[in-house]
Amino acid sequence: MNVILIGSGNVATQLGLFFQQSGHQISQVYSRNLANASALALLLNTEAVDQLSLLAKDADLYLIAVSDAAIADIAAAMPQVSGIVCHCSGASPLDLLDRFYKYGVIYPPQSISKGLNTDLSKLPFAIEGNNAPVTAELLALMQAMSSTAFA
Repeated sequence: MNVILIGSGNVATQLGLFFQQSGHQISQVYSRNLANASALALLLNTEAVDQLSLLAKDADLYLIAVSDAAIADIAAAMPQVSGIVCHCSGASPLDLLDRFYKYGVIYPPQSISKGLNTDLSKLPFAIEGNNAPVTAELLALMQAMSSTAFA
């Protein structure tokens, strides 16, 4: 799967590494601060961008891993894309992403810190999609990486 990370903090870092170690390609990292995007992009050997308009529009998954307060603004400013757009907040509603055709939520019900080595394959991930096919695709993706993912 081709993944674009939107955010460069704790969750973006850990999930980016987790996806990459699971065989997925991270094709871009976005942060409003180019230095932060570049630091994570260097770690993941990918491209850094600081403008949402520069996001590739053909990735399979756009993972919005930013503060809960920033999700709506990010979603509103993103270009239309062909892949699934997900946020990583258990406290934010799914419909923040309803301007996209395919959207969902992937979140771990516990805090993640980029400073701690956490075996994400042992963490449960809660999954929700805007329809049954999106939910099934996200669930299959996460269950392949973490057997305790659930919808």
